[in-house]
Amino acid sequence: VDLLAGLAQTSTTVDNNVPIPNSTPISQVAVTTSVSSAPILLSLSPNKGGNGTLITLTGRHFLPQGNTIVSGYADLDNFSSADGQTIQFFLNLPTNEIFRDEETGEVSLPGNLHLPIWLSVANKNGQSKGLVYDLQI
Repeated sequence: VDLLAGLAQTSTTVDNNVPIPNSTPISQVAVTTSVSSAPILLSLSPNKGGNGTLITLTGRHFLPQGNTIVSGYADLDNFSSADGQTIQFFLNLPTNEIFRDEETGEVSLPGNLHLPIWLSVANKNGQSKGLVYDLQI
């Protein structure tokens, strides 16, 4: 319900003090606002694979520049999205460091390990909810 429909004001100004004609009903005055939405992550493809896999994130409200891919292990900075809906990147997590023996310094990668990696997208407008990538080691 438009509560202002049919009402007219005798002297009103908008942007840069441009007068609105006295005969213009308030309901016909256009107001433009700009609201920046946080990224929304809808899917990732593939959703499982090894280190070094090319992953495509699909969603909404990605910025042309300055998107960060957030994970529990490392943040990957400054990714672009030409269409505002997709980001592609190679997942390269420091798995050797995760499985390095602190005393000996040796790396012992277990076989057939599935490590869930939460991924989300952040930019100056906020951060998306995360989705899980199944890192297979």
